[in-house]
Amino acid sequence: MYRLLLSNFFLLATITGHTQSAHDSLRIVISPIDSAKVVVPAFDRNNMSYVIPDNIYSLQADVLYLPSGDYTRYDKKKHGYEIVWPSDYIDGSLKLIVTKRQIYLVSGHNNPNPNRLYWFTNITAVQYKRIASKLFFNQQLFQEEDITFEWYRVLYYKQYRREKELPNEWTDELMNIHEQNFRNLQYQNTSDLIALFNRDLSPAHVIQFPSQADFEKNKPIRIIPAVRGYEQPYKQLIETEPNE
Repeated sequence: MYRLLLSNFFLLATITGHTQSAHDSLRIVISPIDSAKVVVPAFDRNNMSYVIPDNIYSLQADVLYLPSGDYTRYDKKKHGYEIVWPSDYIDGSLKLIVTKRQIYLVSGHNNPNPNRLYWFTNITAVQYKRIASKLFFNQQLFQEEDITFEWYRVLYYKQYRREKELPNEWTDELMNIHEQNFRNLQYQNTSDLIALFNRDLSPAHVIQFPSQADFEKNKPIRIIPAVRGYEQPYKQLIETEPNE
């Protein structure tokens, strides 16, 4: 059921997620600035994480609002894990986020380049507990970054597969080669980490990871990890709560 609100500023719709939980409601905001469809997922306060809706791809979203956590209040606790490794091709990094509800792969930048969601899956409390135990004690693969205000425990992935060195000058052929190299290693690094998680999981709790062909079927979705700077036009839309 949609609840529509049309004003001089925006069109707002509230939708309830259908396969996760009746409490996992989301909002869809249509920006009057560029007509972008912005999906604002539910925040699960019990597990302290935003929940990407199962139907995010069928919603054909242009933008997904996906901050790390609830920054309206400072919380010293860590509420999941962020495994990060660099990517020269996108001039940023890739991050595999593990929350108590989901695992998802996104890109990250310290510049105006857009961040994107590439893949996600839901997990159970049992899976999260075993994965957290694996990550917490594995200093061979991961180096913890000391970031005080980060919502997650940040782990640098020391044994990631490295991309080809970028050329000084680009041609169309080189662009295609490096784009494919990025996609291959993005998939392989993620696959390696999921395989690592699965080693400590029983057959009934193994995380299903798609083939590379299926992994690449869905178009990456631009994400807004925070409303600031160049994302300011979305601030009023995202922070406006739907009328009851």
